[in-house]
Amino acid sequence: MFHSHLSARFFSLVGMSIVTFSIVASCIGHQRGDETKQMRGVAQAPEQISEEDLYSSTVQKVFDQRCIACHSCLESPCQLNLQSHDGLARGSKNEEVYSGSRLKHVAPTRLYEDAESTAEWRDRGFHDVVGTKGAKFSTLAQVLNMAKGERLRPWQTVKESRLCASQEVKPRDFEKRTELSMPYGFPSLSEPESTAIQSWIDAGAPAPKPKADVSDNAAVRAQVAQWHEFLNKRDMKSKLVSRYLYEHLHLAHLHFDEAPGEYLKLIRSSQSCENPKLIRTRSANDNPWVNEVYYCMVRNMATVVEKSHVPYRLSDAKLQWMKTNFFGAEWTARRLPGYSTEIATNPFKTFEDIPVEARYRFLLEDSQYHVMTFVKGPVCIGSVAVNAIQEQFYVFFMDPKFDLMVRSPDFALTAKGPIDLPAEYGTNIKVGPITFKRLYGHMINSRAKLRRLRHKYLKETSPQGLPLEAIWNGNDVNDNAVLTVLRHDDNASVMKGAVGDISKTAFVLDYATFESLVYNLVVNFDIYGNMMHQALTRVHMSSIRLDSENTFLSFLPPLKRQELRKYWSRGFLTEIKMDVWNEFELTEIPNKIAYTNDEGSMNELVRKILFERMNARVRGPADYINWKGLRMEVPRDPVEAALSKVASIPAIVRPFSNFMPELSLLTVLKNGAPTRVYSIIRNRQHLNVDWFLAEGSRLVPYEDSLTIRQGILGAYPNQIFAVNEGDAGEMVTRLEGIKSKEDYEKFVKQYGIDRMNPEFWTYYDFIGAEFKRLEPVKSGALDLSRYRL
Repeated sequence: MFHSHLSARFFSLVGMSIVTFSIVASCIGHQRGDETKQMRGVAQAPEQISEEDLYSSTVQKVFDQRCIACHSCLESPCQLNLQSHDGLARGSKNEEVYSGSRLKHVAPTRLYEDAESTAEWRDRGFHDVVGTKGAKFSTLAQVLNMAKGERLRPWQTVKESRLCASQEVKPRDFEKRTELSMPYGFPSLSEPESTAIQSWIDAGAPAPKPKADVSDNAAVRAQVAQWHEFLNKRDMKSKLVSRYLYEHLHLAHLHFDEAPGEYLKLIRSSQSCENPKLIRTRSANDNPWVNEVYYCMVRNMATVVEKSHVPYRLSDAKLQWMKTNFFGAEWTARRLPGYSTEIATNPFKTFEDIPVEARYRFLLEDSQYHVMTFVKGPVCIGSVAVNAIQEQFYVFFMDPKFDLMVRSPDFALTAKGPIDLPAEYGTNIKVGPITFKRLYGHMINSRAKLRRLRHKYLKETSPQGLPLEAIWNGNDVNDNAVLTVLRHDDNASVMKGAVGDISKTAFVLDYATFESLVYNLVVNFDIYGNMMHQALTRVHMSSIRLDSENTFLSFLPPLKRQELRKYWSRGFLTEIKMDVWNEFELTEIPNKIAYTNDEGSMNELVRKILFERMNARVRGPADYINWKGLRMEVPRDPVEAALSKVASIPAIVRPFSNFMPELSLLTVLKNGAPTRVYSIIRNRQHLNVDWFLAEGSRLVPYEDSLTIRQGILGAYPNQIFAVNEGDAGEMVTRLEGIKSKEDYEKFVKQYGIDRMNPEFWTYYDFIGAEFKRLEPVKSGALDLSRYRL
């Protein structure tokens, strides 16, 4: 649904010229042999610690606070990843990971996965950024020092302006381009921060001490041992379940309550977990080429960043739940599936022996985690197919008792055929219009066949229509039962509960669509694949989105279904496409839910789901700032009461939302000090989201609105605003009055925090601390690469 850079600009057949500034030099000579065991530590003053602890105690802290806001994950400028010492030691490479115009797939360059040593990264074309002759000759130190003098404001974003230093590009080449000094377009490092890095370099750039492979906490190690025993049983059923769990959890940041802030990764190993050895493959379901696979937890070595942070909580209770869920009922594993592309890429074939209900309940139990992997997975910025979704929508789930694959073995058996996932064609598909047309037609026809099959069995199993009980209510205790997806241009976030006012569209995921999303966007997706692989992933996402919306519509009266389907799919070309491929075809079952009038309404259905089917524990706290179509109640807090006046107001009423950025953060001050943070999200509306190209031509600006909520609801803020608590009402009045770009610029001048404001880092640090206070497990460092120039 949701991952990235498959937006219009990535699907132009004319490749874009993307260049980014980074810091690189020649060769590091002070790295330890096994860099996969390095980890950041707690900051101390350099004179208080031994030389060998200098990096983890000072340097990484500076990187965490000032550098990984751009230099993190796969989109790090020039691939210089500063989330750990290993990323710094790897260095930089003038080759971008993200490319929607790549004709052939390329070798992956994932930190901790695709190479083990600095020497191996050098062989792959990465350049040193530190050097061996001290700070005076270090590219890293020099580009940081450049920021101390007079600086120019950058005129290009990080993504637009990419100049990578290398053995051929020396620091002197940047001297006439001071806007490229680091941090890029933000206030320079403080003197203590700069000194910490230079002292470390002058000391010979010593690597930090290795950390324990799993954890320093004995209670965590004991629990990990129990999980290892569970995941590595040798009977056939256990092997099949463990493979299923690995493929779904390989992106997770696993954590235990006993060690807050410490995260583990699940890997496939060719050796036992006492001495794990990573099996390197492009995808989690590629052939491991070993006789025995071991599933092991190892320490996550990198600082957590919000855009790729997908936490998954483990405990003794979760382990018992796993055992009951997968082994509580009788079933037989007839065989261990192989790794042929046709089988391994299709979970409905690979794991057909595991009871469908067990697989579905596993997805439901932690649905937010799984949906988060769609937006934070392989591409790290959550937008592979993000322009295939609306800006804000609720996600509900079919109750297992009403799920067709669970209740009808015949449907589950028959549906495996037309569930055609694009990864079956590989990641290096021949590029050309004829190939695309053939594969596109095959995929769309397969989805149409599956849609008709679903309608047939739905009519047989629910001839009177679907009751309200067909929506999963979290068994009255699980708050994963309703989620809200919020899109921010080329990335997205996932929240529990109904965040924002009643959405324009809504999903109801059943097992077939949920599992298809997992494999299309996470397990099977390869960001290093060529443009055809990426394009077909986007096409398939669009089909799944259509089916999920149609399942929601099946709870409404038939006439209302058609009305909403056509409203969600406006546009001449879209209507033609949907007519040609029979995508307007909806189920013919009647509505079983009683509505206040014969026509029924989406708003009434959503209210019934949230307030009749779900209790307060499951649906989460009321969103009084945004709710207008739901239960309306003015917030008691004066700041929130003021903000509610501009939340969920369509631009046709007042156009101020048209001028706001995708995501802004409002810091509220008391006595001059920041005390809380609100996210302000612009919801851009579309005629349809059926195409990769020309998204701008399908926008409907007069339908735009804002969603406002306390906390941080995204990873890429475009602007920070600040207002004193007592002035919130006046700020809202000024916001309401924005009618032009000039009005907005005046608003920013009064309330905005400029990126080169000397106080910028004060606000950024407060927001990070507040994020951690509100969401101690889910929070991570925010990305500033999209901050307003």
